[in-house]
Amino acid sequence: MAPEYDADRLRECMFDPDTAPALAELESGPKSATHLAEKCGMTQDELAGKLAYMVECGFLSKDGDTYTADSGKLAAFMEEDDGYSSIIDSVTVMDSYLN
Repeated sequence: MAPEYDADRLRECMFDPDTAPALAELESGPKSATHLAEKCGMTQDELAGKLAYMVECGFLSKDGDTYTADSGKLAAFMEEDDGYSSIIDSVTVMDSYLN
């Protein structure tokens, strides 16, 4: 069964440098939109726009002012995603050259 989301678009959302601080914050549990927006240096509306696709696909949820990450769904995506695997493989190869 094909996933119900665009993997390329989801990957772009996950690795967006503008929202990376917010996603990192969510690793430790739910956080307010106010807190996440401050971490990213943007307004709550800008943050909501950038995270909307991840919410739509169920990788994040938003209840009032609070965002929560579905860490199991995010981990499964990363494990199964060919694009993510190729990113990790490329970083691993680059790291081996640098060390």
